[in-house]
Amino acid sequence: HYTDCPSFITDGKLCVLDPHYRYPYVVYNQKTKPGRMFKDLNALWNKFPDMKSPYLQNYLDKLPIKGGSLFRLPLKLTAEMAHLSEIVTDVINLHELESELKCWVSQITETLLFLRNVNDIRFFVIDEEEIKLQICARSNKGKVKTNKAVGSASLIMFPITLNVFSSTFNKYDEEWLVQLGEGNFIDTEIEWDKIKPPYSNLHPYHGIAVPANAEQFKSKLFCFLPLPGETNLPVHIHGQFVLQSARQSIQIYSSNQSESSFTNTNSDPRINWNNQLCEAIGVAYAYFLLHYIDHVLER
Repeated sequence: HYTDCPSFITDGKLCVLDPHYRYPYVVYNQKTKPGRMFKDLNALWNKFPDMKSPYLQNYLDKLPIKGGSLFRLPLKLTAEMAHLSEIVTDVINLHELESELKCWVSQITETLLFLRNVNDIRFFVIDEEEIKLQICARSNKGKVKTNKAVGSASLIMFPITLNVFSSTFNKYDEEWLVQLGEGNFIDTEIEWDKIKPPYSNLHPYHGIAVPANAEQFKSKLFCFLPLPGETNLPVHIHGQFVLQSARQSIQIYSSNQSESSFTNTNSDPRINWNNQLCEAIGVAYAYFLLHYIDHVLER
């Protein structure tokens, strides 16, 4: 909640989100679509040339990156700006942001474990026209061949290396054993499409990860990115669950139920989806335990 108007440039397009419906040129629909996609960046820069600087258009040729996505998160630097927010009314200054980034660097490696299309995260600081790399994390997951399948559903296990660099400490590597899957490779008759409406973008993706050399390991639940808290399991567990709106936990009870009165109900497609996905993860976990020792011995 650092910003009230996040935006990003990717694939030659600018996407702007305005949840407060505060900027008329950005809001596509005052009721249902608090944001807008600009597909012609050259036309946008010509119409609003002062927008080129906030999106670093004068620096892009100096950045050692190709492709990827560039995020802009305007901070609430004054009490007046923060007071207008209906999300978080706290003032966020640069010093606090730098402190948050130092805490984040200890977690940045884990964010790359289960993301499907992100293998490289970098954070730069522009100081007096000089571009400095502050944080960098890379995964070799994109170079791993993952075409092995078990049954009609997919399940693959492979080692990956995460490389981490920060301006505050030396570079280091982390070795992980990761298993990725889709569906339930034992109960292949599950009709996932009948479970997921109205969540049309869901897929029964799941995964398991464990560090190769870790004496102390705080395991977490992931939905691509880590959720708060620990699971007390010996591995990280990932699944494309239906989450609660605050993205703090998975949906385990209907909106008209209290958490204490939770019952397994077949009437809520969100609960059905999460239950079926948990069963698929249980099967994948058993497979992981059976073959974990083989991978350790091979190394």
